[in-house]
Amino acid sequence: MAQTRKRHPNGDTYCSACKTLRLLAFKKAEPERMARYRTTSNRRKRYGLEPVAFAELLLHQNGCCAVCQSDQWGKRGPHVDHDHVTGEIRGLLCHRCNTAIGLLQEDVAVINSVLKYLAVRQAGKAKPRKKKAERSRGE
Repeated sequence: MAQTRKRHPNGDTYCSACKTLRLLAFKKAEPERMARYRTTSNRRKRYGLEPVAFAELLLHQNGCCAVCQSDQWGKRGPHVDHDHVTGEIRGLLCHRCNTAIGLLQEDVAVINSVLKYLAVRQAGKAKPRKKKAERSRGE
């Protein structure tokens, strides 16, 4: 057998170089299909989340982010929020909420501190800020 030919578990042989060329041609011809496959495969590998379970979770959240209730998911679609210690899935988040939780290190004390900070600053807000264009004209 030539070096590029390999044995498939069912007994057939195939050329690995030809298989690679077929895969590259398929990726080029079907980019949307490959993106869906990659996303589904990543969810399955990372979180053990099958497509049916993902659809049920999305339906349970009414198609919205679990935090801000927005249905604007961003380019990459819903993010699977999970506990990094236990691996337990908490819900689906939009990109902004997922990033915010990550930047706040998933620490409830830090999040509460941010809430207190904003509450104090919001309470003292007397008038809305002028837009940049208004400030530059001196209005």
